[in-house]
Amino acid sequence: MRVPKWMAFSALVVIAGCSSSAKPQSTGGTKAPSTTTVPKGLPSAPRQLSAAPYGSAVAKLFWKAPASPGSSAIKAYVVVPFVGSKRQTTKAIASSATTQTISGLQNGYAYTFEIAAVNNAGTGPYSPRSGPMTVGAPGIPQDVIAVKSGSGSLRVSFAVPGDSGAAITSFTANCKSSNGGAAKKKNGGANPIVVAGLTSGKTYQCTVTATNSRGTGPLSQPSKAVAV
Repeated sequence: MRVPKWMAFSALVVIAGCSSSAKPQSTGGTKAPSTTTVPKGLPSAPRQLSAAPYGSAVAKLFWKAPASPGSSAIKAYVVVPFVGSKRQTTKAIASSATTQTISGLQNGYAYTFEIAAVNNAGTGPYSPRSGPMTVGAPGIPQDVIAVKSGSGSLRVSFAVPGDSGAAITSFTANCKSSNGGAAKKKNGGANPIVVAGLTSGKTYQCTVTATNSRGTGPLSQPSKAVAV
């Protein structure tokens, strides 16, 4: 059930925010943006919502503020988590910041989220749902660098992410070509990872994910393009 516009905002649970530069590669929304007409005075829907693991039982959400704040400044947001199609307890964020943490989730479960903005006129429409992320999985590998290490191979190094309280068991480097080379991936237990079997003379970018006992974390940003 959606939070009614007239419901007292203070009755909701307030979740504290936390800043971070780590961000999922893409929003991965699962449905098209809403075309619902927004009632006069309310903010429009937040945009480009995405989520990433951020420790045990915690997710970090990132989004863009609504294109229109409505008749007054945005003062808060309301978040609805989902496990599959099952709606979970609504969370309220007493802040206008667009990066926030949501705690009290279940490790090992894949969550998606929707978010709505609140101003003095009430609660606006919800955003498209975020892509799925596994709570308690490792965070996002950072600073991925791919360098040629021999004929048809790349050495992929990266900054190891946080393990969210469960030891990382493996990493996966996935290298894809922009000009017709064969895509390859390699699992490894340590940094760096050498990916072999690539097509000589072709250009590649590589991404990395980390896995623990709870699942696989989000995809990193791709490395800079490099010729093999």
